[in-house]
Amino acid sequence: MYAYFYIDKDNNLVECDRDTYKKWEFSLNATREPLFFYIKDRNICVECPDLELDGRLIDKYGDGLVVRESEFSVQEKHYTILTEICETYCVEDDDDSYRGFYGYYPAFSTIVICSSNGDFVGEAFKLTDCPNYGLEKAIEYHESIILDIVSGKDLKYIS
Repeated sequence: MYAYFYIDKDNNLVECDRDTYKKWEFSLNATREPLFFYIKDRNICVECPDLELDGRLIDKYGDGLVVRESEFSVQEKHYTILTEICETYCVEDDDDSYRGFYGYYPAFSTIVICSSNGDFVGEAFKLTDCPNYGLEKAIEYHESIILDIVSGKDLKYIS
């Protein structure tokens, strides 16, 4: 559920394999943790070592933070559930060291907000930060919240 892009010598946005991306990233002398971008229609995350790549992806694909957004009502309670990429946090995974470099993976946040008759009832927040499978786990968590609420198990999501 990950894809890699780089900006070639002709200033084109190009999709590539991970090894090509890592060589390009190394050539940038990036000194900070990467940003991550979500392409909704492809259900993939993209690592962005700089703001230029992030900006080019925004121009091509739009907002790259929201992974899932759900809004529904059950028994006079209104629920809003938002799962998105954390902008300020990512996960470093040293399991990639066998390939000669360390990997970074996106972390995801899910927030559930509940209201009744326009009044705030409560909210819950969860961070999903598991390397390699974070996107899948964040989507599974989002969908499991919906199923639990619809089946009447909403209390554990509201503090």
